[in-house]
Amino acid sequence: LSAAAILPSLIAVVCLPRVFLGHDGQWIARKLLALIFTAGQTAVSPLRASDSKESSSSWLGHPLARLTRALAAENVRYCRWKSQIDTSRLLSGKGDLDLLVDCNDAETFLRVAEAIGFKRVVGCFAPNVPHEMHLYGLDQRTGVLLHLHVNFFLVGDRSTSLEELVLQNCSLEERTELLEGMPIVQSGAELIVFVLRTMDQYTRLSEFPRLVTKQEILHAKLHALLTADGEESWRGLLERWLPGLPLPLFIDCLETLRQPTSWMHRFLLARKLQKAQEKQEVAAVSICRPPCLPVFPGRGLRVPGLLEILEWRLSHGRGNPKQLPTGGVVVAFIGPDASGKSTMVAETTRWLGEVFRVQVAHLGKPPSTWLTWLPNFAGRLLGRVAPWMRTFHQSPRRAGSSSSGQGLLYRFRAVLLAWDRRALAIRLSRKAAQGWIIVCDRYPTEIVGAPDSAR
Repeated sequence: LSAAAILPSLIAVVCLPRVFLGHDGQWIARKLLALIFTAGQTAVSPLRASDSKESSSSWLGHPLARLTRALAAENVRYCRWKSQIDTSRLLSGKGDLDLLVDCNDAETFLRVAEAIGFKRVVGCFAPNVPHEMHLYGLDQRTGVLLHLHVNFFLVGDRSTSLEELVLQNCSLEERTELLEGMPIVQSGAELIVFVLRTMDQYTRLSEFPRLVTKQEILHAKLHALLTADGEESWRGLLERWLPGLPLPLFIDCLETLRQPTSWMHRFLLARKLQKAQEKQEVAAVSICRPPCLPVFPGRGLRVPGLLEILEWRLSHGRGNPKQLPTGGVVVAFIGPDASGKSTMVAETTRWLGEVFRVQVAHLGKPPSTWLTWLPNFAGRLLGRVAPWMRTFHQSPRRAGSSSSGQGLLYRFRAVLLAWDRRALAIRLSRKAAQGWIIVCDRYPTEIVGAPDSAR
């Protein structure tokens, strides 16, 4: 009852923050939301040629440089549709490279990227959409997984004149040696894309918290784009490529994003812009291209449940972990004691855990099942009361002796351990089929009777 009484007030505050909170209250609210939702994130700075101390020859073998040359050789129509990029985040694996690819060249782009070493992945939690895809490639020199975020449509899930506007108004990258020769969008076209995409986000209520926390970042980016396009070339581009979109409506959207207007005002204006874009799409039906590559979930993959997603969010924070479309894999480290297996498991988990969902398991010490829990508990209790009866104190079988040196307790414990290892191995294989990457310390060998380690 109390929540129902507070709800109208909360709605009023959200819709009319200037009236209920004032300027200082809005500033405090933005700071609090930013502290909650964007803790630990770093600002993005533009990429300059001086950011890298590497010579041009050192970048020739880099996966991104090879991708640029291969795409140019195949005449693939694409461009980098965001001119501002943080090279340090990109090369460290924390950032991504946003590319717009002509839908007609989608298969060629994927073939070229896979030939260089990039692999397509799908999101575990967010719904996979056919108009974009994510690829990761390994930088052999640093061990970093490089991220490509490929878009085929920029607004909505259908091709419009906006994509052609961007692809036709590009220039070759000359500011950095790493991405030299890669087409990059011009400032006027980028400004149009920024306004349309931002207003499209205001039509979805689920984007409201993120837009509030990043309001200052969006305002700074808009100011940088307006400064870069000092001649206002966006006016001519808008009239040429999007004639069905009213210029006064676009100017209203631009001014709304520049000024501290309320969310309700932006929502209503965004809905109006959305209807105008729908009319523009109907008028531009003739330029629509064939559908892009389908999103295939893969064999055995399933959509995680709400509790599973909540558990991931509580333990790992924000983000959408990825998985391979064909399912996960099992990685096992096998060797004698003190050979560094635990260290390699920890480093591999840290490395792959930045992108994928990773499960760590120790098959030498499997957890008890419901069937073996009570006997295992009794065995541990007996080991505390009578340490000389612990199973690892049993002497091995002597050559030429009929006695095995191992009593009934040892054999019973071995059967329980084998059952627990089998149960754990089955669970891990099922998780791998669902897209997880399993990292194991020890793993049963295919040779019956042969140990997988010193024990």
